[in-house]
Amino acid sequence: MVTRVSDIFQIEARAIVKA
Repeated sequence: MVTRVSDIFQIEARAIVKA
């Protein structure tokens, strides 16, 4: 669960940086 949350958080963080 923790690994999945971290993965999602990283993907969202990248999307925010790209935006």
